[in-house]
Amino acid sequence: MYYGVDILGMNEYATGLIRVLEKNVTDRNDLIRMIDSPEAKNAFSVLNDTDIKDNLLGLEADDFEIAIKRDNEQLKKFIKKLANRALYRLVFLEEDFFNLKLAVKEKISGIHIEKEEYSSLGTINPVKIRNAIKNKTNLENYPAFKKTVAIIKNLIKKKNENKFIEAVIDAEYFQCALTLSREIKSAIATDFYKLTIDVSNIKNMFRAKKIGLPLKEIKKQLIKGGAISIEKLADTIKTEDQNLINFLKKQIEFSKEWENIWEEFSSNYNIVLLEKNLELFALNRLKEEVKKISGGPEIIFHYAIMKKTMNTNIRLIMTGKINNIPIEEIKMRLKNII
Repeated sequence: MYYGVDILGMNEYATGLIRVLEKNVTDRNDLIRMIDSPEAKNAFSVLNDTDIKDNLLGLEADDFEIAIKRDNEQLKKFIKKLANRALYRLVFLEEDFFNLKLAVKEKISGIHIEKEEYSSLGTINPVKIRNAIKNKTNLENYPAFKKTVAIIKNLIKKKNENKFIEAVIDAEYFQCALTLSREIKSAIATDFYKLTIDVSNIKNMFRAKKIGLPLKEIKKQLIKGGAISIEKLADTIKTEDQNLINFLKKQIEFSKEWENIWEEFSSNYNIVLLEKNLELFALNRLKEEVKKISGGPEIIFHYAIMKKTMNTNIRLIMTGKINNIPIEEIKMRLKNII
């Protein structure tokens, strides 16, 4: 079942429309202009040159959250018109899992979390998620998510397992994402999530090694489903860092960008920069693969990912400007951009 146009006309219509719209999406140059602006009001005015401009009406710099919320809600309505149910769910799946983490935190801590703190971008009503954790409702229309909730509820009962809950939720998010990407029959989206799993595993592995976490604990954080076998990854954890780097460098062939990431890391061992480079690599690869196709659900998927990423960056920059955070620190906080 499609939410908007008919299945035969959707791809051609969506592709043409998005190819026009994406030209005005906030890009790296806009973000740099915002960062280099002397004050928050100047940074905010840069957005008048982007596709978010229609959502700035009557707002000042301090109201940037309202502008982002308007734009995200507009994006959600737009994607719902163009996408089938699986693609629509996939695009906003991250927000459903964000809400799940909040509901779990509320359940375990006993501290009430205001409804405004929950994301309105998910495709499952946050109230349903909160109630599901409290055994008050079911999620029959969301079988994969329902299975995740059941797993988490069992972990909550085992109080000594609570420290692993966030890692389990992250792992379940990726499994749901892979399921939905296969449902929309998109090899590009599936490969994107496999690579994102690899990136997540690599990040967690280096973080864990840095703080001296035991091998057994590190293995618990590795997520199945990536292109790099977690068994091989686990075997290399015990080796010296340079051997691990050499192993990872070989995992993606014919990519100078991937090679450069590991050469740079070998020279500085900067984990924060490594994480940013890996995330950027995954997004760049998605962008390059989508460029090669003339139509399909991937066009919608990539556009939505781009929009959400840029809106997150706008929030980070505006928050930094208003709180007088140094420029270099703001830059390091940005998602998927160096």
